[in-house]
Amino acid sequence: MKWARLNLGMVLVFAFATTSRAQDRVEVFGGYSYVRASVNVNATGQLICPGPPCPTKTFSANPNLNGWEANLRYKPLRTIGLVADFGGNYGALPGNLGNESTHVNTYLLGPQICFPGRISPFVHALFGGAHESTGSGVGNLYFFPAHSSNAFALALGGGVDVKALQSVHVRLIQVEYLGSNLPPSFQNQVRTSAGLVFQF
Repeated sequence: MKWARLNLGMVLVFAFATTSRAQDRVEVFGGYSYVRASVNVNATGQLICPGPPCPTKTFSANPNLNGWEANLRYKPLRTIGLVADFGGNYGALPGNLGNESTHVNTYLLGPQICFPGRISPFVHALFGGAHESTGSGVGNLYFFPAHSSNAFALALGGGVDVKALQSVHVRLIQVEYLGSNLPPSFQNQVRTSAGLVFQF
């Protein structure tokens, strides 16, 4: 009887330890995201044109885009994980470029190294794609047609999570270099995020 109780106790301890180890293998993050974007728009021609061919021109802008970011992280090891990251940022171009709406979506995947604890810093390198879309508008006596494009993108950076509850962390800050090969030239941007992390 004594051995049976001892064996049962060992089984319960092992089961609890296994559950505890598996509990934080999956993490889900969701929160606010900000990007100081680099957007290039092509004008098809001037509104006042002396005759064909009408001149064309490319304009650049850096609108402030607000939005969301969400990711799923699976940790096969305590400090190493694989992250699938999705984001969307929305705003408008300046009035001189037609005040047209614009948004950028990213779809990224890559490794993440974390240092678990009550305060948990992490770094990651994510690779994937970006989709950019802008509406049509008129500005600077030019007409800007709507356009959209897809290209390679990457995010290099990290952040800090702070434990709030047993399975809930607060992501105080996440800062990344966000690069994308959207035409006509490679775009260099900074993305910052903050939100909540749930462990399962």
